[in-house]
Amino acid sequence: MDRWREYLAAQGAVFGPDGTAPLSFGDDARAYRAAHAAAVLADLGDEGLIELTGADRLRIVHRISTNAVEGLAPGEGRATVLTTPIGRIIDRIMLHALDEDRTLVRTGAGRGTLVADYLRRNVFFRDRMQIRSVGDALTLLGLYGPQAGAILSRLGTPDALPELHAVRPVTWDGLPLFVVGLDPFDMPGFGLVVPCDRAIALWQAILAAGAEAGLAPAGRAALDVLRIEAGLPGPAGELNEEFIPLEAGLWADVSFRKGCYTGQEIIARMESRGKLARTLVGVRLSGPAPVGAVWSEGGRARGMLTSVAQRPDGVWIGLGFVRPELATVGQTLDLAGGAVATIVRAAGGDV
Repeated sequence: MDRWREYLAAQGAVFGPDGTAPLSFGDDARAYRAAHAAAVLADLGDEGLIELTGADRLRIVHRISTNAVEGLAPGEGRATVLTTPIGRIIDRIMLHALDEDRTLVRTGAGRGTLVADYLRRNVFFRDRMQIRSVGDALTLLGLYGPQAGAILSRLGTPDALPELHAVRPVTWDGLPLFVVGLDPFDMPGFGLVVPCDRAIALWQAILAAGAEAGLAPAGRAALDVLRIEAGLPGPAGELNEEFIPLEAGLWADVSFRKGCYTGQEIIARMESRGKLARTLVGVRLSGPAPVGAVWSEGGRARGMLTSVAQRPDGVWIGLGFVRPELATVGQTLDLAGGAVATIVRAAGGDV
């Protein structure tokens, strides 16, 4: 792992205090343009990777999380949410059924230890599930953009690329890998699960395969702009114990037909009554504003800004939670500090 980080640093990567994944490769504007025109390659090593084995592994995750995951077959994948007893988000995790015996769990950035510990606390006597954190042995490379699939094909991977959350085994240069379908940033996204000791060679091969198309490396700063632009909640601002999954727009990650799970009563009650206290929206800002800024309408507090970023064209964008009755395109909200937020989309699409 240290050699991999040292290599990325030599390529211009700048790391944050935790040193897990690059924040930038020095030209975020170039990365943003490449993502929209061709593709970007990113190290997603800050996401936790956990391997589950044992005959009861899917049944256990099914009973403690929001989505129906018990019947996942090899090659299938699904997102689900771990919640507190009152339905608040612990983390949104992605399950990838690697084969008949193993399931890979991807966590939010910086949440690997938290999720592994939570899973261990929910293994009881006679439960057959083994939990192994594999982030020191494996890492995840992310490839996003309209040319992402074509670039993977040039590496010799199969044309049948995985759909969202699905997983496909592939072989590259004699090395068995897994390709997973990532949440798209308004563009295709794929992840490659690779042993850390082969990450440098694969990174170089992907850069070479995408050079003609205009592929560029990207850090978390550029990816965060793409995430906010696409209206996707993130671990720091939206996927935390302040909010429930439905408020964060994670309707597709919640099953309303399965049995009980931790936090189910609160989430089901909100769905059945059709009343959310708040909902996630995407906004365009008139200027910079801090995360946590309260926004108001008619002098009354109506919500809070939870993510903010500036696009290369100078436009400030953000995500935040607002009263559902205000979640309409064009609605303006005054932010503490003087900026004005105009709602442009809800989580998962325009409102």
